[in-house]
Amino acid sequence: MSHPSDPRAKLPDAPPADNERLKGESHYLEGSISNDLVDGLSGGFRGDNFQLIRFHGMYEQDDRDIRAERVAQKLEPLKNVMLRCRLPGGIIQPKQWLGIDQFAGAQTLYGSIRLTNRQTFQFHGVLKDHIKPMHQWLNELGLDSIATAGDVNRNVLCTSNPVESSLHREAYEWAKKISEHLLPKTLAYAEIWLDGEKLHSTEQFAEAAPLKESVKSGDATEPVLGKNYLPRKFKTTVVIPPHNDVDLHANDLNFVAIEEHGRLAGFNVLVGGGLSMEHGNHATYPNTAREFGFIGLDKVLDCAAAVVSVQRDWGDRSNRKAAKTRYTLERVGTKTFIEEVENRMGAEFQPIRPYQFTSRGDRIGWVQGEDGRWHLTLFIENGRILDYPGRALKTGMREIAQVHQGDFRLTANQNLIVANVPEAQKAKSSKSPAPTASSAMPFPRNVKTRWPACPTPPAPWPWPKPSAFCRNLPTKSMPCLPNTALQKNTSCCASPAAPTAAAAPCWPKSAWWAKRWGVTTCTPAATAKAPAFRACFKKTSPKQKSCRFSTAGLPIGRHTAKPAKASAIFPCAQAL
Repeated sequence: MSHPSDPRAKLPDAPPADNERLKGESHYLEGSISNDLVDGLSGGFRGDNFQLIRFHGMYEQDDRDIRAERVAQKLEPLKNVMLRCRLPGGIIQPKQWLGIDQFAGAQTLYGSIRLTNRQTFQFHGVLKDHIKPMHQWLNELGLDSIATAGDVNRNVLCTSNPVESSLHREAYEWAKKISEHLLPKTLAYAEIWLDGEKLHSTEQFAEAAPLKESVKSGDATEPVLGKNYLPRKFKTTVVIPPHNDVDLHANDLNFVAIEEHGRLAGFNVLVGGGLSMEHGNHATYPNTAREFGFIGLDKVLDCAAAVVSVQRDWGDRSNRKAAKTRYTLERVGTKTFIEEVENRMGAEFQPIRPYQFTSRGDRIGWVQGEDGRWHLTLFIENGRILDYPGRALKTGMREIAQVHQGDFRLTANQNLIVANVPEAQKAKSSKSPAPTASSAMPFPRNVKTRWPACPTPPAPWPWPKPSAFCRNLPTKSMPCLPNTALQKNTSCCASPAAPTAAAAPCWPKSAWWAKRWGVTTCTPAATAKAPAFRACFKKTSPKQKSCRFSTAGLPIGRHTAKPAKASAIFPCAQAL
C-alpha cells in the first residue's frame, strides 16, 4: 500500500469534503440508523443517516404529487425510500421474481418493479415501517442491497449474452466473484437489517479470495475499501465481445472477455470510463475507458483489488466532482497508474488481445442459444414493470415466473430476458400477457427514456413528475429529427432531469437532456464501439410542433468546442 501522501498521486492541498467526515464517523456505515428506524416523529432519516442509508442500497425520497398539499397542511412530506438490489450480472431466478413481485404489490406505494441500467431492480415508495421487513424478505430470497449506492464498488454488470451460453456462464461467475471480492466487509448491514445474521454470499467467498498485502488499506475491518471507503462511487463490468450492451466506456473498471478454443482465456482490462457530467461545469466531462492490458484468469481478483486500492489511495477526497477514477487517471497519468496497479497485483499486464464490438442494444424478441435453448428479450418501457390498461405486463411476468424452468436476465438497457426456455415451453411463454404487452408498446422498441433516481427535478420544472411528461418523448421527437440512420439505429434515450446528468446522456446513441423549462437538448452521440458527442439539437419549447436545431460539438476530454453552424448537424447525424 502506498501512503496517501505519495507525491505521484498529485493530490491537491485542500481539506477533505464533508462526506469524508461522515464516512469516518459512521462506525463502518452503522451510524444511528437503528435509532431513526424507531423514531415515530419522522418518516425519514436524520442528519448523516440520510446519506449513510445509500451504502445500504437506499435513497430517501418523497411523493412529489402531494408535496405542496402536505406543506400547506403543515405536514412533513410523505417520505419513503427507494431500494436497489444487488444482483451481479443481472440474473434472477423465477422463485426470486415471484418474491419481489409479491413485496412490490403489497408493501410499496406504487406497486411497480423498476429495472435499472445496472442490471438490477428497484422498489420505489417503501415507507419506514416496511424497510426492515423488506431487507429481511430479500434475505429470505437470497438477495441483498448492500453496496448498490454510496462510495463503494456498485453492482457488477455482465453482458446479457444468451447465445454463447458456455462463455456467458464463465463470465457471469467472474462477475459474481468480483462483486463479492470488493464488497464492504462491515457487519453494519447484517446487524441493522437482519438482526446480526450474516450474508451467506459474503461468507462463501471470504476464504476463496485472500488479499495481497500490497492492496490492503491498513484497516482490519475494511481491508479493501478502507475506513473511509472510496472517494466516489466505482462501477465495474464484465463484457463479452462483440456485444457491448453494458457499455464499458461508462464504467471505472472493465474486464473484456477473451475467448480461445471455446473457453475463457482471460480478460483485457480497461479503466477510467465514465459519462456523467454537470451541465455548465466544463471541469467535469465524459471520457472513455483506457486499455491497460491483458491478464489471465489467475489474476482477475488481484487486478480488481489493485485498481480499486489505487483509486482508494489516489482519488481526490477534497473535491467530489473530481473524485472519480477517470479524473485520477488524468491527474497522475495513465502510465503511472498502470505501474502502480501492476506493483500491487504482483504481475505485469500482457499486450491487449484483439477484440471488437459491433453492437450495443438488446436483441428484442426470440433468439436461440448455442445449446438449443430459447431466449425472449422483452422491451420494458422506462424499465417500469406494472400493469397498464390493455397491457398486463406485471401480471404476465408473474405468470411466466410460475411456470418458467430457466431464469430471468435484466439488461443494462432496462429490458428483461426470459432466458433458457426449452423448445416445448416456448409456445406457452409467447402466449403470456407479458410478451404481448411488450410488443404493444406505443413507441419504437429501440428507444427508451431513462431517468435518474433524483428526488427533486431541477427548478423551475412545471410538472410534478418529469418522467410522466416525457414518457412518450422519443416518439414525439422522432418527426423532428432528420430522416437519417439516427432513426434506424438501435439506441437508447436518456432524459436526465438532474443538473449532474446522472442518467449519463452521453451513453446512448441519442439523448434528450431536459435541462430546464423551455430547453430540451438532443445529442445523437454514441456508436456501437464507444460513446462520443457529435452534436446537439435544441428544441425551444417542449410543446412546439416544430424544432429549431443548433449544434454544440462536445468532444470527449477536458475542453468543450465552440458551437458550430447549424448546417453541420445533418452530416453528423448521417455519420451515425
